[in-house]
Amino acid sequence: MADLELKQVTKQFGTFLAVKDFSISVEKGEFVSFLGPSGCGKTTTLRMIAGFIEPSKGEILIRGKRVDGVPPYRRDAGMVFQNYALFPHMTVFDNIAFGLRYRKVPKDEIKKRVREMLELVRLPDVEGRRPAQLSGGQQQRIALARAMVIKPKVLLFDEPLSNLDAKLREKLRVELRQIQQEVGITSIFVTHDQEEALALSDRIVVMNQGGVTQIGTPFEIYEKPSTEFVGAFIGQSNFLNGTVEAADRDTLKIKLAEGILVGAKKTAPVDLGAKVKVLIRAERIDLKSKPQATHLASDTNVIKGTIENWSYLGGNVHYYLRLENGQSVFVIEQTAGKTMFQKEDAAFLVFGFHNCLYFPRHT
Repeated sequence: MADLELKQVTKQFGTFLAVKDFSISVEKGEFVSFLGPSGCGKTTTLRMIAGFIEPSKGEILIRGKRVDGVPPYRRDAGMVFQNYALFPHMTVFDNIAFGLRYRKVPKDEIKKRVREMLELVRLPDVEGRRPAQLSGGQQQRIALARAMVIKPKVLLFDEPLSNLDAKLREKLRVELRQIQQEVGITSIFVTHDQEEALALSDRIVVMNQGGVTQIGTPFEIYEKPSTEFVGAFIGQSNFLNGTVEAADRDTLKIKLAEGILVGAKKTAPVDLGAKVKVLIRAERIDLKSKPQATHLASDTNVIKGTIENWSYLGGNVHYYLRLENGQSVFVIEQTAGKTMFQKEDAAFLVFGFHNCLYFPRHT
C-alpha cells in the first residue's frame, strides 16, 4: 500500500484552475519533489495534502485512508515551512514538544522523544535556547525536528531552504536527505530550485500551469525530458531551430539555419521535413581551437563558432558563442588544465549525437 496517493486532484479558485487532474502514488520512505516555476500549482498541491486547502475534486489518501475533508491535525502529516514558523517566546524544547503536548503524550515520553529529535538533527545542546538565539540553519533543523517528533506518516516541506545562503543550503540539503533516509519517512518537497530537486529526490514531479508535465527519477528528468518545457526548465540548455533532413534506424540529420547539419540519436519517430527544436546541454559541449581526427567520427558533431563573451566562475567558465549562421550558443567548461578562450577567438563546438535531443517545433 502506498503511503500517499493523489487521484485526479483538482483545485479551482473561481475561474482560475490552479491544479488540474494531479495523480501520483508515493511509496513508503520515498522522497518526491514537486518542481516548477512560480504559480505552477506545486504549493497549492502541498497545502491540499496538508489539509490547509480542500480540493475542488479528486481524492487524497494517506496509507489507504481518504483524508480530503479531514482537518489538518487528524491527517498524520508533518509540515516544515519556508519561514520556520517557530514560536519566538518558547524555548527549543517547548517548540518541538508542542505537538506532543497537544496530543496529550505523557511528560516522560515527551522528554525522551524531544531529546531523540535533537540528537537526530545534530543539535543536542540547544533545548533551552529561544529561536532568536539560533542561526537560520539551526532554526530550520528545529522546525524539522518539530515536524518529525509527532511521527507523521508523511512529511511535507514547503521550500524550507529558500531563505538560507547558497553554501548553507547545500550543506543542509545533504543533512536533510541523510536524516530522511535514517528515519525512512515518506517526504514531499516543494521547490523551484532544480539543483535542489535533483540532489534530494527519488522522483521529481515537474509541474507547469497547474498540470503534471513529467514524473521520473532525477536521471530520467535530466537525460530524457519528455517535453521542450522540461528540457528548458531543468539544466542549462541551448535550443536551435531546425528541420529533419534525413533519418535512418538510429540517427537523424537535422538542418539548422544556413545549412548547418547536426546529427542526433533517434529517440522517437519523426517525419522527414518535420520542424524540430534541438536541445544541447551547455556542459555537454567541448570547445576546441581546432578539431582533431577523433572529433570527426560519424557520431560526433563539429560546428565552428566565435567567442562573443565569457564569464570566469572559478571552477568553470561560461562562454557565449555565435555560430556561423548567426545563432547563439552557451557553453560551460571546466577550467582545470585548460587554456581559456578570449573574446573574438574562433572555437569549434564538439558534441556527440547522443547529446542532441529534439522536440517538435510548433509554428
